[in-house]
This record gives sequence, structure tokens and C-alpha cells, in this order.
Amino acid sequence: MAEMRVSVASGTGLMREMTVDLPSEELAHEVDKRLQDYARTARIPGFRPGKVPLGVLRKRYEGALRDEVLQEMVQSSLAQAIAQERLQPAGRPELEFYLDPAAGRYSYKARFEVLPHIELQNIADVTIKRPVATITPEDIDAMIERLRRQYGTWQETSEREARIGDRVKVALEGRVDGEPLSGDKTEITIELGAGRLIAGFDDHLVGARVGEERQFDLRFPENYRDQNLAGREAHFSVRLNQIFALSLPEVNAEFIAYFGIADGDMARFRDELEKTMARELTNRITARIKTQVFDALLAANPIELPCTLVEAEKQLLKKQNPLADQERWGFSEAFFDQLSRHRVALNLLIEEASKRYELRVSETAVRAKVEELAANYENPQQFVTHYLSDKGKRAQIEWSVMEDLLVQRLLEHAHLVDEPSSFDELIMASSN
Repeated sequence: MAEMRVSVASGTGLMREMTVDLPSEELAHEVDKRLQDYARTARIPGFRPGKVPLGVLRKRYEGALRDEVLQEMVQSSLAQAIAQERLQPAGRPELEFYLDPAAGRYSYKARFEVLPHIELQNIADVTIKRPVATITPEDIDAMIERLRRQYGTWQETSEREARIGDRVKVALEGRVDGEPLSGDKTEITIELGAGRLIAGFDDHLVGARVGEERQFDLRFPENYRDQNLAGREAHFSVRLNQIFALSLPEVNAEFIAYFGIADGDMARFRDELEKTMARELTNRITARIKTQVFDALLAANPIELPCTLVEAEKQLLKKQNPLADQERWGFSEAFFDQLSRHRVALNLLIEEASKRYELRVSETAVRAKVEELAANYENPQQFVTHYLSDKGKRAQIEWSVMEDLLVQRLLEHAHLVDEPSSFDELIMASSN
């Protein structure tokens, strides 16, 4: 394309407005060329094929051909102008056209946000705590108990009061300042002692019998996910409708066979459990370190965020969390906004850091990561094949490997100190 005039104006924040004046001579020349090419084969009633006068064709088709050429020139010139001005759009530009064929003026404005300029700061002098834990025989015993509960059966009982460990179905109504939290009484199932609801809620149901109604007041925590309720006191009216007790299976050969130990050998069962727990422990320690490193990276690099990316990330998060789940867990608009901003900022910093440190994801590292994930599945090879052949899942793995490489690189600038912990502390903390 011939020389075009480009000017860029800065708007609010990261917004940019780029004006592009297209070369009218080139556009006119291309339209004429296409008219002449078409004239060789054009068929119009009253004229022999290929003998239609150029003036007739121009009158009929010049407008459509001009639009066609203009669209092609806009597409090519937009990318060229962005590269020429060394801009990095954060999203699809919005175009506004200024066309005056009589005056030979063809221009457009492109409005878009750009990615922020990042002067990456490392995390020197930041202390990262690395949990250190071993797996004890008591940890394995506790894991076997968890598996018993996982494979237990729930049986309804009305002969006794509700106890910690039971599941209870209740009709629940909550009010804050006299206003109901939801329209009608909601029937939900609660596992007493699991701590799924606000602190103290389960305690008020222990000892209740079927048909009994209990009323009590509780205060939502200050950091409650729904900021409209955070720190406020609520009055609850709860009627217990059903009690379900958990019947645990015996740890015998039949039970052990569920976990791939066909001969039911207890020693082998405990050994396999320990290996699985060791992998989980390593993953939790790695995740704890990664969280600290990325939190430190964010703290050291406050950046302005493109609204375009934040909004796109927010819509993705909402799509991944159905409306029913959003209402159930009290996910507010503020929650999605905060989480989307966090993820966008972190992704931008990871991309910038990976360029600065010239990090490269190898095929060997990708396969190793997939095989590590596959170890927890019944058919590891099928899992590996599926992940490596699926573009979307492969991209997720590549990004995860890049994160791991970056964490190791950033740890070179930080102080890594060991922090004594235990298997149960790490697993339970990560589960909450």
C-alpha cells in the first residue's frame, strides 16, 4: 500500500484514537483495474459479452467495487498502522468511517485500549515461606478414614438427635434488618461440622430432632464474599426435616480392592496411598509457593488495566459459574470484578516476565507435566494422548509450565525459608 497518513491521540487511561487517511489515488486505481478486468467478461442485456462500455459498468458497479476495495484497504492498513505506531491493542478496535468520494477523502478512526507499558520489578528482599512436611503413619490412617467416609452410605434416621458428622435437610429462612435474604424458606442439605456455612451455624442444629425448629442470630464475617452482608447480623429460622447418618464400610479386602489392590493386601494399600499423598503434598507445597511469588510480583508491579480485558475476563468467569452457583455462594458483582482484575494483572505480568527472562516451554516439559497429571487417572496413557492432541487443553498445560518456569526464575531474587508444617495442615488449608 502507498504511503498513508496516521495520527494517534491519547484518551482517558489506556484509550487511544488512531486516525488513518487512506491514499485515494490507490483506491481509485484499484477500482478502475477491477472494472477493466470485469469488462472482459461482463454480460449485460443489450451488449455483446465483453463489449459493455466502461462507462456503463462504472455507473452500475463502481460503488460496490469501491466498498469492496475500501474494506480490503482498511483491513490491511489497520494492521500496518498499528505496527507503524508500535501500539499493542488490548482488544478489537471500534471503527468510525469518514468517506467523501466527491472530495476523494477516505479515512477512518480506530478507537481501542492498549496494553500497559510495564517496567518489570523483581521481588528482591521478599520472603517466601516454603512449607516442609512429611507423611506419617497417622496421616495415612486419617486418609483411610476419609476414604471410608467418601465411600460410606447415608441412611435416614429419625430415632435420635442430629450430631456432628450427620447430614441434615432443613428449611431455612434468614433475615437481615427484617428483610428476607431470599423470597421463601429455602430447603438445603448441610453436613454438620463441615463448616460450609458461617461460623456457629452448625452448632445451633446439633441436638435437634426431626420436626424441631430453632431460631438464632449470627453475624456474617467481615470478609464474607457478599459484601452486602459482610459484618451484618442475621436472624435465622431453621426447621429440621430429615437426618441422615453415615454408615462407614469396613477396611477389608473388598474395600481395598476398590483402589486397585486386587489381592486386598493392607501393606500394599498403605504404600500406594502414601505415594498418592506424596504427590498431593508436593503439589500443595508448589501451589503455596507459587501463590506467594505471584502475590509478591503483583505487589511489586501495580499496573493500569485495560477495561476491555477486565470485562472480557469477568464475562468468562460468570460463564464458568452458572447463575445458580453464583446465587448459592453469594458471588457478587464486586467479587467477579476483583477476581477478573487480579487474573488480568497477573497474566499481563507473567507474559512480560516470560519475555524479559526469555523463558521457553519445551515439548519435554509439556509432556512431563501432562504425565504428572495423568498419574492420578485410571488410564494414564489415554489422558496423555487426549491432552496433547487437544489444542485448548495443551495451551493450558503450556501456560502452567510457563508459570512454573517463571516461579523458579523469580525465586532467584527472593528469600526462601522453610516453614514447618504437616500433611493435614496443608491439605485442609487448601481445601477450604
